[in-house]
Amino acid sequence: MNNYLSMHGDIELTINELKREKNVLTKKVKELSSKLSNNNKQDCANEIYLKEIKKIEHISTECAELIPIIDAVDKHLGRIVSLSSFPKTIDDYIWICDATKQWEYLLLKFLNISRKIPIKNAPSYLLPRLDIGDAFSEEELDLLVDKLSKIVFAYSLLKGERKLEDRKKIIGSDIRRAEIFLANDILDGTLNFAKRVCSSSFYRLEKIWMAEVRELLAYLKWLNSGEISSDPDTEAHYFEAWEDFKKRIIDFDYKVPTSTFGEVKQYLEDHYVSFLDGAYKLNKSKIENSSNNNILKIKSEKARVEVAKKDDSRYWDNDRNWIEVEKYVEQYYENIIPAVMNGDKKYVEAVIHAFDYSMNVPYRIINAFEMAIVIYFINKKDLINISFPNP
Repeated sequence: MNNYLSMHGDIELTINELKREKNVLTKKVKELSSKLSNNNKQDCANEIYLKEIKKIEHISTECAELIPIIDAVDKHLGRIVSLSSFPKTIDDYIWICDATKQWEYLLLKFLNISRKIPIKNAPSYLLPRLDIGDAFSEEELDLLVDKLSKIVFAYSLLKGERKLEDRKKIIGSDIRRAEIFLANDILDGTLNFAKRVCSSSFYRLEKIWMAEVRELLAYLKWLNSGEISSDPDTEAHYFEAWEDFKKRIIDFDYKVPTSTFGEVKQYLEDHYVSFLDGAYKLNKSKIENSSNNNILKIKSEKARVEVAKKDDSRYWDNDRNWIEVEKYVEQYYENIIPAVMNGDKKYVEAVIHAFDYSMNVPYRIINAFEMAIVIYFINKKDLINISFPNP
């Protein structure tokens, strides 16, 4: 693959200049393609491959005219890649992603030349700046999700899922992915859960599955890898994403003291558990009365879909699915408060083993709220010698 980042040269072009340059080069590529037979295109593509990979200098006469055009396109792509690190606006970034995908298509269709162009992740400065201080309002978080949905759209262009003409059609899946981005920003400390997210916004994390966040991390690793054969859905990237979360749980820079746990503790007691006979017990009445967030029902629906991927008959086994989901919910919620407040190994281990149970069933029913509590509030010293599950 061409090292585009080292090829962009000394000239920094604006988006408008790049658009004009793209139009000129696209026309030249199509004109040249019309002069070559299909056999010649394939022969020239092979020769260019040998020139780039094997460093073979000889190029046949038939293909000589192609070389300066491909060099010009590669320099143009280098400028696009370079600009992807510092676009001025989200709209600029969207154009960069679309142009990248168009070039991959054009070169393959008209000249049989394969290119994979390593665009950078959207820089964080494209998002609205949220003032440092009190907890975010719902309006601020809504604005952030709206901006994130536009970045999600740009990524969907890179994956070939959408086209630029869909720009004004922000759909449900864009919003969902934007909410997953938001959850990940909270889980990695970009937006501090303990200091900046109030209980009225916890629902935003409760509705996001950790499996979705892990898939997002896997995709971002794939986007940065520049590997031609890489796929964000491969197990290797998925495992890397889980390793990232284990590091966050054990050695997180934003761990907070137990004294800041009050609002989360109150929320858990209001919605999930009751303190009875010296221990926390799951309160099913509280859960069932939460019409929009009955986690037993929501997790059971999620579980039946996940387990049916390996055993179709389990999709209809509602009783078994419910029982096994309830086992996870009890193990996590009955132990999470004492795990944070007391730091006792048996409680901490019970919470981590609840994660282990969810993965090995496998139901993948851990949500981002449950993970955020562990990442931010369970003390580092209390996690020593605790065994962690594999994905």
